[in-house]
Amino acid sequence: MSQQTSDSLNDKIVKQIEYYFGDVNLSRDNFMKDQLGKEDGWIEIKTLLTFNRLKSLTENELEVADAVRNSNTELVEVSEDNSKIRRTTPLPVYDDEYKQMYKRRTVHLKGFPKDATLDQITEYCVQFGPVDGVQMRRFKDKNFKGCIFVIYKTVEDANKCVESTEKFQEEHELLRENKENYFKRKAAYKVKKDKKLANLKNGEAGEPEEAKEGEEVKEVKFEPGCILRMHGVKESTNYFEIKKAFNQHGKVEYVEIYTDKSEAMVRFASSNDLKTCLDKMKVTDENQENSADGSENKDTQDTLVTIGDNKIKTELVSGDEETEYWKMVQQIRSQFTHKSKQNKGKKFNKYNQGKGKPKRKYNQDNSSNKKQKVEA
Repeated sequence: MSQQTSDSLNDKIVKQIEYYFGDVNLSRDNFMKDQLGKEDGWIEIKTLLTFNRLKSLTENELEVADAVRNSNTELVEVSEDNSKIRRTTPLPVYDDEYKQMYKRRTVHLKGFPKDATLDQITEYCVQFGPVDGVQMRRFKDKNFKGCIFVIYKTVEDANKCVESTEKFQEEHELLRENKENYFKRKAAYKVKKDKKLANLKNGEAGEPEEAKEGEEVKEVKFEPGCILRMHGVKESTNYFEIKKAFNQHGKVEYVEIYTDKSEAMVRFASSNDLKTCLDKMKVTDENQENSADGSENKDTQDTLVTIGDNKIKTELVSGDEETEYWKMVQQIRSQFTHKSKQNKGKKFNKYNQGKGKPKRKYNQDNSSNKKQKVEA
């Protein structure tokens, strides 16, 4: 290992140790706080090496001890036998004043590519000043949302980040706001969303808005053959099972389950994705192996697929019903678009990743159905 590589690794080890013993982590890490209350604050390095992030850097206790001992850190120290580490400064008082300053030091950034790594994001953030931590926000399936909270050591550095126009990796523009403004925006959005939901329940909304005078009505454009209806969906089947099954062979953009009708609607990224999934997943129904005229049914209509332990009948949505479905999709999307043409389309993704949406109306009567849904 070269000297430069070794120094880089040591820096990463020290920064990770400082994170574990830092104010931000200890404000919420009950395990670490419990360990600090034992043995005069000493924590064994072998215990720290059970933490995934540090373990990914090294599994050598002595390497951790040497990195910390030879660093300029003033936050922690190493025991004489190189087996333990402890914090050298007292913990802050986590009172209202601390929480207020914490909010002001925290910045919300959104717009990172989904494959960005913590190291890449941290490297971007520290150009504005030293940080206490970076929190990558994730969905329930652990996939990165593309947004983070970064906690700077000072309010001044946090403001530098908010005021900057520096792109991530020179191509990705980021939404920037401090944590206080983030919560204000989210609260305003929730009020607006709740109002829309209340209007929908009262029958006061849900239909497409009429075009203003002189405004051209945009034609709904879509690729035919992307929507699949599933019949006989059991109540125990959830959208994750459906999405996971189809995603092994193609890309699913949206799943919506109507439990009252034992049906589901699956929207694929393309007609080719839909066809490929059915070709790969179709199974034979012994009672309906052939069509009425004795020939095999090779069309996408009435194809059986297996989801879990269940055989489910599928049907391609087409014609007027398909058009109405896409009108409904366009209507929902338009409710969440930015006013600026430059940002048009982002707000739909921004607010609908994994979120529930208002009940929708199109040709199929589903206004009373209970739904389970997910946006890819």
